[in-house]
Amino acid sequence: MKITGEIFPFWRHLNTEQQKVLEQAVDYKEYVKNTGLLRTNNCIGLFYVLTGQLRTYILSEDGKEITLYRLVEGDTCIMGAKCMVRNISFDIHIDAEEDSAIVLVPAKVYEQLGEQNIHVKNFTLELMAARFSEVMWVLEQRVFTNMGRRLRDMLLDRASLSKDEFISVTHEQLANDLGSAREVVTRLLRQFQSDGLIKLFRNKIEILDYPKLMSV
Repeated sequence: MKITGEIFPFWRHLNTEQQKVLEQAVDYKEYVKNTGLLRTNNCIGLFYVLTGQLRTYILSEDGKEITLYRLVEGDTCIMGAKCMVRNISFDIHIDAEEDSAIVLVPAKVYEQLGEQNIHVKNFTLELMAARFSEVMWVLEQRVFTNMGRRLRDMLLDRASLSKDEFISVTHEQLANDLGSAREVVTRLLRQFQSDGLIKLFRNKIEILDYPKLMSV
């Protein structure tokens, strides 16, 4: 596959030999909806999302899923190469929420390029800083924001990613995103519906009043 600076910004800073190594090493992979890219102790490498939508999450001690962030077309993920990032001791999970395609740089090749080229290393640090900021936002929401507002933000976030007027999601999926119980999420959704903010369907949600929902 032809690699460009749009996919990996450090491309133009690689010498001819490094570019050749990268082009020979990259792999194009496709994942169908609801399949996993990354599981406990796996280390696949750095990847760029060509199409689709992926969810990155961790598991709490009691088995609840805590969503860290989502990846959409044009996003790059370093967590797939967490084995080359020191001091990351927790397990990362990544699932395809939609049919997705990625460009993957194997961890060993990416680590080698990082040791040889300062621009690759700087790119890694910038990605880590960006993801750390997103993770800190998630932790802040869990600690300081009540569940109703967290659910509101989750609905608005999913609505921004939706390709139509409906949000295709189950109560169980929302609960996993929020690290909460499904019963709690269902109760809040029904309250939102009673207040005229949303309308509930089977595995779908329609937002009826954006301004009023944002003010919850």
